[in-house]
Amino acid sequence: MRRLEFLVGESSGYQTLYPPGSDPVQYLAVCSITREQCDRFLELRFFASVPGFGPCSITALLGYSMSKGCYEMWLFSSGSEQPMHLSGDFQGDKLVLVSEPWNMSFGLQKFRITFSPFGESVEYLSETWSLEGYQKFNSVVFGRQRVEA
Repeated sequence: MRRLEFLVGESSGYQTLYPPGSDPVQYLAVCSITREQCDRFLELRFFASVPGFGPCSITALLGYSMSKGCYEMWLFSSGSEQPMHLSGDFQGDKLVLVSEPWNMSFGLQKFRITFSPFGESVEYLSETWSLEGYQKFNSVVFGRQRVEA
């Protein structure tokens, strides 16, 4: 779990959404990532009011599975009935997670999510899979306010 330490803290940033078939939309996003008390998971909470789409909230749990030998995340979104399940590992200093197909407001999608340390901040990138490869779905650099245990 120590490799995930760069994620922990309170942050905000201007996120850009690249909705399929529409122009990009930019908005303020707020994120809080804390250690769960048993120190086996990180809890991620995200909120934004997306112009043209409305309020969006996400709660996710991220941890490491010893039996599967990878990181796993369960993401619950206000815009979807079922949670998204992702798994992956570090590629260098970036945590890269890939989802199972997930039904959302833009249809059935497969996501790749990357968390990268960016100085004292965190860069977040999510991409959707298509026949042409992964396409940018949203991105943000979250400015950090460190929270100590």
